[in-house]
Amino acid sequence: MQRASRHVFALIVIAFAILHIAPQVFGQTGEGWITLLDGENMGDWTLVGETNWRLEDGAVVADNRTS
Repeated sequence: MQRASRHVFALIVIAFAILHIAPQVFGQTGEGWITLLDGENMGDWTLVGETNWRLEDGAVVADNRTS
């Protein structure tokens, strides 16, 4: 029982450590980083073809495909 408690405690500590560093890993900003999409608009991207490119739920999606 004591061994299981140690494992649970260790997993909780690891989970908090991951949550602490997650914004640093997934949200790189500052010197040397360029934000390509902000999740709200297409910015200065040049839309090519007849495909209807748009942002939906923070992802780039298209309605149809052109050859």
